[in-house]
Amino acid sequence: MLERLHNIDWSSLTHAYGAATDVPGLLRALAADDHQARKDAYWELYGNIFHQGTRYPATAPAVPFLLELLADPHTPDRHELLLLLTHLVTGQFSVAADPVMYAGEPDDGLSLAARDGDDDATILRDIYRAAEAGLPLYLGLVQHADTAHLRAAASFLLACLWTRAAVTVPLLRAQLARETSTPARASLAFALGRLQGAGGPDPALLQLHAHDPAPLVRLIAAVGLVRAADGEAQAAAVATLIAAVHDPDSVPGYDDLPCGERDLPGDIGYVLRSLPPALGLRALPALCAALERAEDFGTMGLVEALLAFTFGEPGPEPGPELGSEDDLEDMSEQTATPTLDPQLLTPEQRQALTAMATTHELWTIGNLFFVLRSYGIPTQRAELAALLGLPVVRDEAAELAAQARFHRVHMHNPGEAVGLLRRAAELAPNDAGVWQQLAQALHAGDDNPEALIALDRALALDPLLPAAHFTRGLVVVHTEPAEAAAAFARAAELGHQPLQAITNRATCLAMIGRRDEALGLLEQLTANHPHFAEGWYSLGLALVKLGRHADSIAALTRAIAIDPDHANAHYARACAHALQSEPTPAIADVARAVAIDPVLRAAIRDDADFEALADDPEFQRLTAAEPAPGPGPTQRN
Repeated sequence: MLERLHNIDWSSLTHAYGAATDVPGLLRALAADDHQARKDAYWELYGNIFHQGTRYPATAPAVPFLLELLADPHTPDRHELLLLLTHLVTGQFSVAADPVMYAGEPDDGLSLAARDGDDDATILRDIYRAAEAGLPLYLGLVQHADTAHLRAAASFLLACLWTRAAVTVPLLRAQLARETSTPARASLAFALGRLQGAGGPDPALLQLHAHDPAPLVRLIAAVGLVRAADGEAQAAAVATLIAAVHDPDSVPGYDDLPCGERDLPGDIGYVLRSLPPALGLRALPALCAALERAEDFGTMGLVEALLAFTFGEPGPEPGPELGSEDDLEDMSEQTATPTLDPQLLTPEQRQALTAMATTHELWTIGNLFFVLRSYGIPTQRAELAALLGLPVVRDEAAELAAQARFHRVHMHNPGEAVGLLRRAAELAPNDAGVWQQLAQALHAGDDNPEALIALDRALALDPLLPAAHFTRGLVVVHTEPAEAAAAFARAAELGHQPLQAITNRATCLAMIGRRDEALGLLEQLTANHPHFAEGWYSLGLALVKLGRHADSIAALTRAIAIDPDHANAHYARACAHALQSEPTPAIADVARAVAIDPVLRAAIRDDADFEALADDPEFQRLTAAEPAPGPGPTQRN
C-alpha cells in the first residue's frame, strides 16, 4: 500500500509551511499501529495541507493516497480519513458552515485564472475531482460499513459531492429505510438537506421530521427543511430548531455528529440566521436565554442571528477571524463611532443588545469585532453597556476563567487552566463559579484532593451551584460512591446535565449495592427518554448484576440499536450471553466490542463473566492484546 508515493515530486509542491516533503511520511503514519502516531499525523495534515481551511498545491496530490488507505478495511480510524477528505474538499463544513469548494467553473476559465496568478479555484477543482474518484467507495461504505461512525462519515462526505447528487440522493433515501443507528440516520438527513435541489424540500426530510423517533434525526431534518425555504415545512422546522436551542439536553448525541461545528445552540443560531426577520423573531427569547449559557465560540451563531433578526443585514462583511480578547483589545482604536441612537431602539433590539451586554463570554471572542462594527454597535462591552444605561463593568476574574475554559476544553491543557483559575480565584474569592471551574480543571489534571478543596469553597459560597455538585460526583466516585450518588442526584434536581447525572447516580448506587434503587431510576429514565443510549446501556449493566440476563440483553440491544458503535454495550451484552451459556452470540459481541475499541481486550479477557469461554480459541484470539481500564461515569465538557 502507498507504493506510488515516491512517484510524486513532493519537494516541488507546497503547503502551509513550504515544501511538502513531509507529506509522504504523514500519509504512511495514518496506517501505523500506534494510535498516538496516527493522531499526530492527522494533526499535522490538518495543519499543513489544510491550514485553517486553506488548501494548497500539495493537497490534491494527497487525496488519491487517502483513498487508497480508505479502501483497505485494515486501515485504522477510517472514519477519520473520511472526515479529513471531506474537509479537504469543503473547508469548514457543518450544520453551521457552508462549504468553500469547487463550484463548477469551466476548465478554460480556471486555466486563465491560474495564468493570472489566482490558482485557488484550480486547487479546489483538482481536490474535488480527486475526491470524486472515490464515489463508489463512499457509496459502498454508506450501505455496508460495519460501524455507524463509518457510515455516518461516508454520508458526510457524500453531502459535498454536489455534481453526483443524481446518483447519491436515491441511494441515501434507500439507506434510510435500512439504517438503525441514530447518528448515521442523522448524517443521512444532513446529506439529503445539503443535496436537495431547488424544487422544494426533499420528501425524505419531511418524513424524518414528522415521524423519526429520534430527536437528533428530527433536528437535522429540520435544518434541511429550513434551508429549503418552503413556507409550511419551514415554519414547522423552525419550531423544532427553537425548541432545541431552548433545551439542548432534549437532543442527545449532537456533539458526536460529524456535521456538528461547536455546540448545538450556536450552530442552530447560524441556521436560524437565514430566516426572514419576521419569522426569525420567534426565536428571540430562546436565543437570548441560550446566550446566557453559551461558552466562548458558542456565542458566535447566537449573536449573528440576534442581530440579523433585530437589525436586518449588516454593513460590510466581517473581517478575518481573530482568536481572543487580546485581539479585540488590540483593535479598539479602530472602532468606528457607534451609529446607534439608544432612543430609537425597538424593544426587540434593546432585548438583544441587553442580552449581549450582560453576557461576559461574548466579549472574550475577538471574531465578533467586525460583526459588531458592521452594525455600528460598540465593540467594547463597557461602551455598549453605557449606551444602554446598564451598570456593566469589566470582570477580570471572569475573563481569566473564560481563557482557562478555552485551554481546558479546546487545547486539552488543564495545567494552564489551573494556573489561570487560581489567579481568577485570587481576584474573586467569593465567586463560586470560579472555584467550580478550578475544581473541574484540577480533576481533569487528576488532582482530586485539590479539586475537593475547591469544590468545598464553591458549595460554601453557593450550595445550589449545579455544576459543582456534578463535578463533585466525578471527583469522589471511586473513593466515596455513596457521596457521589448524592452529588449526582442534586445535580439532576438542579437541571445540570440531567440525563447523564441520573445515569451516573444509578452507576454509583449499583457500586454500593443499592441495585434495585439503581434499576428503578434507569427504568424511569429509559421510559422518559427512550432515545438516550447511555440510559439503556446503564440499565443493561444493572440487570446483568441482578442476574436478569435476558432482560439485560433486551436493554443492551436497545442501546446498540440507537448507537451500534457503543463498544461497552457490546461488551456488556457479551457478558449477559456468556452468563446464559450462549457462547456464539457472546463471541460475536466480544468481536464487535474489540473491533470498535481495541483497548477493551484486556478488560474482557480478565472478566470473570467469561470464565466459560476462557479456553475458547476464538475468545483467546480476540482478547490477546494490551490491557486498558474499563468505563466509569461520564463527564461532558
